[in-house]
Amino acid sequence: MYKIPLGAIDDRSTALLKAQDFRAQLNYTKRIGVHGIDVMAGAERREQIGSGDSFRNYGFNPNTLTITQVDYTNAFPNYVTGSNGYIPDRQSVNRTNNRYLSVYGNLSYDYREQYLLYGSARRDATNFFGLNTNDKWKPLWSAGLGWIISKASFYNLKSISFLKLRLSYGFSGNADPNQAALTTIQYTGTSVFTQTPFANIDKKANPDLKWETVKTTNLGLDFNAFNGRLTGSIDGYIKQGKDLLGVYPIDNTAGVGNFITKNVAAMRGKGIDIQLNSINTNGVLKWQNALNLSTNQTKVTDYYLLTTNASEWVGGSTANISGIVGSPVYSIYAFKSKGLDATGDPVGYLNGEESKNYLSITQTGTKLDELKLFGAALPTIFGNLQNRFIYKGFSLQLSVSFKLGYYFRRSSINYNSLINNGIGHSDYAGRWQNAGDELKTNVPAFIYPNNNARDTFYAGSEVLVEKGDHIRFQYANLGYKLPDRLFGKAIRSAEIYINTTNLGILWRANKHGIDPDYASPTILLPTKTISAGCRINL
Repeated sequence: MYKIPLGAIDDRSTALLKAQDFRAQLNYTKRIGVHGIDVMAGAERREQIGSGDSFRNYGFNPNTLTITQVDYTNAFPNYVTGSNGYIPDRQSVNRTNNRYLSVYGNLSYDYREQYLLYGSARRDATNFFGLNTNDKWKPLWSAGLGWIISKASFYNLKSISFLKLRLSYGFSGNADPNQAALTTIQYTGTSVFTQTPFANIDKKANPDLKWETVKTTNLGLDFNAFNGRLTGSIDGYIKQGKDLLGVYPIDNTAGVGNFITKNVAAMRGKGIDIQLNSINTNGVLKWQNALNLSTNQTKVTDYYLLTTNASEWVGGSTANISGIVGSPVYSIYAFKSKGLDATGDPVGYLNGEESKNYLSITQTGTKLDELKLFGAALPTIFGNLQNRFIYKGFSLQLSVSFKLGYYFRRSSINYNSLINNGIGHSDYAGRWQNAGDELKTNVPAFIYPNNNARDTFYAGSEVLVEKGDHIRFQYANLGYKLPDRLFGKAIRSAEIYINTTNLGILWRANKHGIDPDYASPTILLPTKTISAGCRINL
């Protein structure tokens, strides 16, 4: 007799999201001589109710739509592992209810449509924040000034027909629906011993949970030059986030774990955003450009460090929050390395001296300030450039993106994975094999028995950190608008086109041919695509 019956295993699940939104708003606009006033006030209530369930049928026969009951109460042997286990039932029911309430008001004023004044205030609340009333409600406000310089009486620069200067300052808030002020439990199944539902603690009580707050100062300039041939905007900003959520230790004797998420972090960011649109030629051949360029630099200003063990801050190829005060929010740290010695072993540093004590280097022997900080793990300069050409009925669009000013950690051979799991790497071919190879490679020699700590040090060492700067050819679109004379009145226009995407990297800073956006060996490179079609407007 089969404990799991022959036939199909039928897993089913349903999910439903119900959203209700109610808004009441009043607007008032008035112009009195040289004064313009625009007032708005309102309130909004939102509720999102999510529900779902899942279950499993064993011995499912799709022809007769029949199922077979199984014994969930007794443990049976697993013929693969040899251990005993219970048949999983895969039954669950879930429901969430998030409520939001906002009251807000905006005031805009202008004098002679040249000097502008703006102010807004709002107060938001949600049902998953702290028990204290001051934490449930969050007052937020912003104010701004504007000056259309091109309307000033002294302005006579004809080449720039529109020029506007903007300054704003204000606060915004963020709420994480995954947090809760009260301890919550989650039923995770039925006990095989009591045949009753049992639950685990899902979220731990945090009565002081409150909104994350971001203070933003922005200075901007908008312009229109050369009769519309060049338009754009330039914005510089400074952002300061406080009461950001982070991991914080709690008393182990509380019985709910070692950590809780609290408002314990702060950060600062600054950058520049530039948008430029140009019409380079406007005759038979039309050539247009659109450039988006952004810079962004971040720094952790406050965080509770759970550990100063250096190995905790040497991660994989993906960007993780560093949480180290004074460093970028996402940073690349690495063990300092001298390369390989004459026997093909990687050489690190311990207490300022050259060492091959890998276990000590990668555990408690390396202090946080002894790691090498390369910089940001996310681009600090990024954007894209689009070109569009139009000639008679033909149009061609080309898009190039760029990411600069950051680092990534490339993967390499791990001899422990090679020996135990058969997982190799192309760096194996370039490993140290003979005396003198240390002058031309940083890949350690293969040794057996293997030293796991040696693998750990090499994987986290500075020799595997690369610059991530690159320029990518995103897509190319070619189209042709068919002459209108080919169609009757039923068709207004028709166009045939061919699109290509993921065309590859035009330039990269690293010398290993690695795509920094897909540096992890578990992530496949995007495939190039080509599509063609016809677009008809009736």
